[in-house]
Amino acid sequence: INDGAGLAVTTVTAAGAGADVSLSTTTSGNITLGVVTAPDVVTLTSAGAITDTNAATNNITAANLAMTAATGIGSGDALETGASSLSATNTTSGDIEVSNTGVLDITGISNSGGGGVVVTNVGATTISGAVSAAGGTAAVSITASSPLLVIAPVTAPGDITLEAVGSVLAGDNLTLAANVTSTGGNITLRAGDDINQTTGTVST
Repeated sequence: INDGAGLAVTTVTAAGAGADVSLSTTTSGNITLGVVTAPDVVTLTSAGAITDTNAATNNITAANLAMTAATGIGSGDALETGASSLSATNTTSGDIEVSNTGVLDITGISNSGGGGVVVTNVGATTISGAVSAAGGTAAVSITASSPLLVIAPVTAPGDITLEAVGSVLAGDNLTLAANVTSTGGNITLRAGDDINQTTGTVST
């Protein structure tokens, strides 16, 4: 579905193995999300923002989720998702905020619009693609429940928080195998069990 202005989505469902959903606004306007479901790929491309209009109800369920926007993705009201793979890019203003449930591979997140990146996940999480925020004191926060494995760089001019939340079970570890770099803020590393660094540097 492609709209030249704003696109308000109530419910979109793709059925059948390999089925995808692609929603976009080409010249202006936001994508406002109700519920989008596909067994394979959901792709959202907005000339404005991608926003949540159904409160705490899940917005997107898909194996692979790719989002691109100009003025924020879930900024101020995180998108609720159930994805196995997540990529997101924002270019002009606003934050990227996503709250996911399930085992998650973050294949790349970039916010070059001066806002931050906040991802929370209930499930094991891997950062396999670079995560970055740029401009001002933009921050990055990735929280997993749990564990959290970082195998691609995480960079920001502001604070960086990487956390593997503790539970009654063993294995709530934060493992660093890539560079974590803040050029002007603090770096906070937390784990319910162990923090392991196998390669890379942590620098401020």
